[in-house]
Amino acid sequence: MGLTTSKKRQEGAVLLVMLTIVILGAASMLVSKLGKFNHFLKRDQQTMMVLAEAKSSLMGWSVSRLVPDHPGLMPFPDRDGDGVSNCPAIGSSVTASDLIGQLPRYNGVTGCSGTQGLGVLPLDSASERLWYVVSPNLVYDVENDIYPNIDDKLRNETANWLQVMSPDGSTLSDTVAVVIFSPAVALQGQNRAGLIATANYLERYTTSPPGSMVVDNANPNDRTYIAGNPNDASNRFNDRLVYITVAELLAQVDARVGP
Repeated sequence: MGLTTSKKRQEGAVLLVMLTIVILGAASMLVSKLGKFNHFLKRDQQTMMVLAEAKSSLMGWSVSRLVPDHPGLMPFPDRDGDGVSNCPAIGSSVTASDLIGQLPRYNGVTGCSGTQGLGVLPLDSASERLWYVVSPNLVYDVENDIYPNIDDKLRNETANWLQVMSPDGSTLSDTVAVVIFSPAVALQGQNRAGLIATANYLERYTTSPPGSMVVDNANPNDRTYIAGNPNDASNRFNDRLVYITVAELLAQVDARVGP
């Protein structure tokens, strides 16, 4: 009877030790995951602050333009990575690809007259330059060599605005003037070694069921973009974005020059 009791005690002690090891292992994994998650949150917070500052800078630059240069006008993006706003040739038609690129820092000889960049070069938490897409309603009309009319009449304009969607596929806004992106770190298959191709920076995202719609931030042709969840394991996606609606922009323009 004594041997049996001793054996049971030994077995119980072994089980207790094994249970302790399992608990410690699980706790270690949890701490590790929490550490990585906290690191992600810190980087994400830093990126969102940079995006918010870029939005404010772009809005301020646009609205504070001199009245003859049409407050509310937006610059063409930088499409070759040199920091310069790349204006299409005067007389040419503006294509969708002319309207997406990196946020321009300054103007050069190839830029549209009076549409120079912001003078700053914001970087996200991965030290990547921010990307930018703009509605054709708000850039210099190079085909006709004239400025667009940026006034209250634009509130009734329904064509050529951008649309931003949420991860579940619902529309956040379909009257968006510009979208500013953080591309974050390069994902597998993205080559950023001197290549400014949009798909090397921005990704596609599949919205949650039942819709399960694919939205590609790198494709400017349908002017639809998604504020997907960068922590969603079902998508290879890490874009973050902010946007300026037409209403936001025109409210600031009105305050600057009057309705």
